[in-house]
Amino acid sequence: MKVFGIIVVTIGCILLQGCDTQETKVVKYMKCRIAVDEIGDQQAKVNFRMHGVTSVFGDEIPEMSGYDSMRLQQEARDDLKMDVPNKRLSVENLIDEYEKSYCADIHQSPQKEKIKELKYILNL
Repeated sequence: MKVFGIIVVTIGCILLQGCDTQETKVVKYMKCRIAVDEIGDQQAKVNFRMHGVTSVFGDEIPEMSGYDSMRLQQEARDDLKMDVPNKRLSVENLIDEYEKSYCADIHQSPQKEKIKELKYILNL
C-alpha cells in the first residue's frame, strides 16, 4: 500500500511539474510581449507578432481558460513591477526582459541607442 501511495504522489508531482513548465513558458512569453510593447520599436513589434508564439511554444500552443490567461498576465505584470508607483523599477525590469536572449531572439531588434538612452536616464 505504501508503494502505491508513493507511486501516485510521484506521478502527481511529475504531472504538476509539466503544468508548471507550460505556465512558466506562458509567463515568459507575456513578459517579453509587455517589454516589446512598452519599449520596442515598430520592427520589434512586427517580429514579435510573427515569431513570438512559435519561438516560445513551438507547435504545442497551450490551451488555457480565460481566468488562467488573466492570472498569468497579472503574474507577468507583477514580475516586471508594472503596477508599482516606482516607474524607474518598471523601466529597469522592462529593459532587462527586452535584452534577455530568448526575448531578443524573438523581437530581433536590439535598439542599442534607445536602450542606452533609457539606461542613461535611469542613472541620472
